[in-house]
Order: sequence, then structure tokens, then C-alpha cells
Amino acid sequence: MNKRIEPNQYIMKPDPLYEEDLEFEIDFFEKVVEEDPTYIEALVQLGSSYAKKGNYDKSLTIDKKLIRISPRDPYGYYNLSCNYAMIGKKKLALDALEKSVDLGYNDYEHIKKDPDLDGVRRSLRFRKILWKLLHRNQ
Repeated sequence: MNKRIEPNQYIMKPDPLYEEDLEFEIDFFEKVVEEDPTYIEALVQLGSSYAKKGNYDKSLTIDKKLIRISPRDPYGYYNLSCNYAMIGKKKLALDALEKSVDLGYNDYEHIKKDPDLDGVRRSLRFRKILWKLLHRNQ
């Protein structure tokens, strides 16, 4: 006899342990950054944890700080682009993405598939940035 599978049986449900881990990460990295406000690796992790939690304003603040500390870092601009895209600021997202590529970000496949950039993916400018990156790498 076949067991009937209910349509919603396999929908992922929020994991309370994940939420607790995320809170722990945020608390931990906030303390580290409080001790050393220019500790780049801790700032990156803190910004990422804020974004995973859905706190894009705090994540955006961290990304802007990282760019002030390291203005030639393409990854800082890439993360800034993702944050802007997730809050619907398309022009700023595309400006930051283009700056990231101009500074040397070169992961074409990641940009092409990154769900954080879904908010700008259909724009002509996004396709032009991808085209520039693809042809620069050839």
C-alpha cells in the first residue's frame, strides 16, 4: 500500500536552532567589532549575519563601513549591491555592482545566479554589467 504524501509535508519550516545560532553569531561579532571597529573579517561576518536575519538596514550600515575602511575591495561593493537590491534600491544596487566588477570582482556564474540580485536581474544595465564581465574574462 502506498502512503499518501500531503502537498505541504516537505515544505521547510523555520529552524529554531538556526535562529539561535544566528543570534549567537550576531551577539559574538557585535562584541568583537565593539572591541575593534576596523576588524574587517568580523565586520563581514556581522553584516552577513544581519542580512541572513533579514535586518538589511544594519547589514547595509556594515557594508558602507567596510567600503570606507577598504575602498578598493570589490567584495565590499558586491555585498553592498546585494543589500541594495534586497531593499529595492535598484540604481544603487547596480552602481555598486558595476563598481565591484570595475574593481575586479570576476565571478560571473555567481552574479548570474545570486538570488540576492533578483531585484535587478531583469534590468538592461544588469545584463550590460554581466556582458562586460564575461568579455573581460575572455
